[in-house]
Amino acid sequence: MRYFMMLTLCLLLTGCISEPEIKIDSIVNGDIYSSDVTIHIDENQSDPFTLLLNNHPIKNHHVITENGQYELTITSRHFWKEKVETITFERDDKPPVVPAFYPEIPSMNFKEVSFQLIEEKDVTYSATINGNPVDLNQKFTEEGTHTLVLKATKDNGLTSSRAYTFIIDNQTYSKETISKFLSFYFSDDIQNVYKWTEPIEIYIHGKPTAKDRSIILSQVASLNELLPIDLKVMEGKGENRTALSNFRIDMHFVPNNRFKDFGFEGDLVTHKGEVVGLAIPTFHSVGKLYKSEILIGTNTPQSERETTIFHEFFHVLGFYAHSDERSSILYPYTDTMLTKLSDFDRKAIEILYRDDIHPNMTKKDVENVLKVRTIE
Repeated sequence: MRYFMMLTLCLLLTGCISEPEIKIDSIVNGDIYSSDVTIHIDENQSDPFTLLLNNHPIKNHHVITENGQYELTITSRHFWKEKVETITFERDDKPPVVPAFYPEIPSMNFKEVSFQLIEEKDVTYSATINGNPVDLNQKFTEEGTHTLVLKATKDNGLTSSRAYTFIIDNQTYSKETISKFLSFYFSDDIQNVYKWTEPIEIYIHGKPTAKDRSIILSQVASLNELLPIDLKVMEGKGENRTALSNFRIDMHFVPNNRFKDFGFEGDLVTHKGEVVGLAIPTFHSVGKLYKSEILIGTNTPQSERETTIFHEFFHVLGFYAHSDERSSILYPYTDTMLTKLSDFDRKAIEILYRDDIHPNMTKKDVENVLKVRTIE
């Protein structure tokens, strides 16, 4: 009888004992944390407990500073009752890899652009073009200059981004125009593309007339309408060259017989006439122009100066051949009295200074770039 009563009492007591309490408020099962994690259990609201982190004993308020995946096992006891709770989480303070495309988006495109994203595991991606959301699985065809912002977001909430600027240009050229440009621009002496890639400062030296200065300003304004880089006529003669831009044109208005002072070694007078102007470029090893000299003979009649100045300007832009066409500013004689560019002169500047025609390209390189833009 006594045994039966004791057993009944034990059963009653067991039934009245509550489950062990565990009050943890620092981590949540399945979460990813991008900063240090402190294991914190409220000891005032919890029964006695032990902690294992990845099967290693730790104490309350343990701080996790290393990236990795973790399993926290909490065992609490209330009298003879035991409760085990397992929480898995991750610490990862690394942002996603800066997003990118492969192949990279070309700066200049014809008709359309396709996007092939390099994807990282557990990262989501979004993109905007000119501020508007875009589906990277679709080709983009809007003509113009565009800015694409690509954003990567990791499960830990950290992000990285990259911006791309690209152009869709649907300009085409006739087969005849391209053939004419290639045969005109390239020669045995010029086998690579030479062009300016930075804004150009122009300094005037010697004894130009007021009319000469007016002509220069007018022609610079005309060329700036055609070029993607700016020409700027500077005040002063720029003697302190170390303090000035490396991308410069120095124009010297001097008597023709002084051309030899600037390194000219040819005959000043030939059976074809007198040399009235010269362009002397300075090439960079990779096809970039960074300095040029223009010589204008001051004993040339003022009436011919405008044609001469324009002619030499065109040379220093990267066109070193002469044209057989009297309508071209690169016709080698001043009797045409030209003051405007021909249609082909303009088209030649347009082609040479395209964004996808790069310094040092060969004739074959240029042909390949223009191939998709060729029409009959």
